Formats: sequence, C-alpha cells, structure tokens
Amino acid sequence: MPSAVVHDSTSDSGIDVYGDNVGTIHNTGTGSITAQYDGIAVYGSNVAGGSILNDGTIATIYSDGIYLRGTNEGSIVNNGTIDSGSNGIRVRGRSYGGLVG
Repeated sequence: MPSAVVHDSTSDSGIDVYGDNVGTIHNTGTGSITAQYDGIAVYGSNVAGGSILNDGTIATIYSDGIYLRGTNEGSIVNNGTIDSGSNGIRVRGRSYGGLVG
C-alpha cells in the first residue's frame, strides 16, 4: 500500500474532511502527518462503519492530533504516535463507537 507524507507549514490541518466520514481514514505505519493545527480533522460525524486509524506519526503544534466535531459511531484507533499541542484524540460529540488510544 502506498504511503504519503503530509507536511503543512501553513495554518491548516493535515487532513480535513468537511462532512461525515463514512469510509476509512488511515495514516499507515510509514505515514507522517505534520501540521500546525489538527493532524486529522473531521467536521462531521464518524458514522457507523467509518474508521479513523493512525498507525504512523501525527505531530501538531497548537491543536489536536485527531479531532472529530460530531458523534463517533465508528472506530478511532491509535496504534502509532501522536505528539500534539493539545489533545491526542478529541471527540466533541457523543461516542457510541470504539475508541482505542
């Protein structure tokens, strides 16, 4: 599986999803996300069947490693490293799914 390195030296997040996550967001073991603000940000819900997986490295300066604005009905799994300026994983809504830190 190909891997990518996301370096964002501006003022935005590494990966932004504007809406619900219905699939899989996967930072693989060789992946690296570096951002000033959120590493992975979902501005909707993580719906049932949706997943956010971190097996690589997420580094942020000012904000969360993984940020979810809505509810979590899917899974959020961190098997990698999150070095953030705020929360490692932040879910603002209710969490009905699995959350593994």
